[in-house]
Amino acid sequence: MAALPLAMLCLAGCSERSSNSPKTWQAFQSEKFKVSAEFPDKVIADEAGTISQFQASSDEADFRITCSTVPTMKGKEAAFRELRSMRDGAAKSLNATIEEARNTEVQDQPAIVFTLSFSIDGRNMVSHSRYVRFPECIYQQIVTVHAGTNADKDVQKFFESLKVGTK
Repeated sequence: MAALPLAMLCLAGCSERSSNSPKTWQAFQSEKFKVSAEFPDKVIADEAGTISQFQASSDEADFRITCSTVPTMKGKEAAFRELRSMRDGAAKSLNATIEEARNTEVQDQPAIVFTLSFSIDGRNMVSHSRYVRFPECIYQQIVTVHAGTNADKDVQKFFESLKVGTK
């Protein structure tokens, strides 16, 4: 979660134009974490140890996937509790308000989708997040924008592009 504030700082210099500008979405794949997704620009990958991050930025948003190797957990309810605890920890660390939150599934695995609103250095930000709990890995998809930026289509495209293979 420490990477989330870094993404916010990167966004401090972003322009606040509409997210309807053309982007060249690029496919990305990590063999190590058996994950693929589409990003709006070239991906910067950091695949060190048991936590890896993949990030690309557009003029108005930061797109990030963080993959964390975790012990196997039994039961979807336990997985949902773990994901909600992670969400609550992220909200607390950013002094954020949880605006929307719901349980869902991705590839038949427990997932939560939520939006955080917060401020960094006087700039109001919104983070659209989806956390997915696979048996051996948690995938966090996060799109962070300036408050008021309409990034719904880009968030949907990014979230829907995530595909996880078996390890």
